[in-house]
Amino acid sequence: MIVCLGDLFVDVLIQRHADRGTAITLAAGGSAANTAAWLAWLGAPAGLVAAAGADPPGDMLVEQLRRRGVRDGVARVAGLTTGVMIMEILPERPGPPTVDRRANESLSLDTPQLAMLGEARWLHCTAYAFHGEPSRSTVVEAGRIARAAGTLISLDLGATHLVSHVGLDRYTALIHELAPDLLFANEEEAALLAQPKETLLGALAAFAPTVIVKQGRAGCAVRTGAVESHFPAVPAEVIDPLGAGDAFAAGVIFGLWRHEPMAEAVARGLALGAQCVGLLGGQPPLP
Repeated sequence: MIVCLGDLFVDVLIQRHADRGTAITLAAGGSAANTAAWLAWLGAPAGLVAAAGADPPGDMLVEQLRRRGVRDGVARVAGLTTGVMIMEILPERPGPPTVDRRANESLSLDTPQLAMLGEARWLHCTAYAFHGEPSRSTVVEAGRIARAAGTLISLDLGATHLVSHVGLDRYTALIHELAPDLLFANEEEAALLAQPKETLLGALAAFAPTVIVKQGRAGCAVRTGAVESHFPAVPAEVIDPLGAGDAFAAGVIFGLWRHEPMAEAVARGLALGAQCVGLLGGQPPLP
């Protein structure tokens, strides 16, 4: 099983149309949840370890995960509401989000989550879970469990504001503690970890043996050991760029989980990212 660990949100997506006014859509979201949904869509046995409130929005998210084929490892936290993200959808990149993390900050490992980790052969974490406690410690604990079991670990870094919130020294220490085998970052995230005159791939290589820098319409750059490669993007009509990086990560992880060569895995990820930007929201359509 491939287990994703991190955020689960209700996404409130705002679209402004000159001829039709404003449209507001509720969708399932959260970086880890998006990746798990795309993995399941590809046919992988995927599970999600996350936290949601014991409320109707949490019910909706869990039901949609199950309908998409994702195994439920979502802890329902009494007394807290499910996380919500509000964002305006713009064609080039999402607008600045308004986020209420709520239950996501209470992510912890109880019996159901530990059982799911025990079945994992790949653990994918998203760095948004570094935001606060106990979620932050939970990511590190899950990494220790995975490492002891010989499970592969990947990490997708969070938005740049996360680094200023956590503090660069603590942020980099958390990445080292997790010790991922594969690290994903976009150019802005990677730049925060780079020293002057250091390449983005070179900066990330200090944290993982294989690193991937997502470059949007320019594709991506990959470094494994000392070998670097660039892959062009797949042309796509962009409706909503939200979640494209999560879909890309799912495609790469799926390919590597199936022992495909890196070039094939990355091609699958780029194709999945292109498919995602043609949809509203960060997850594949419900069956």
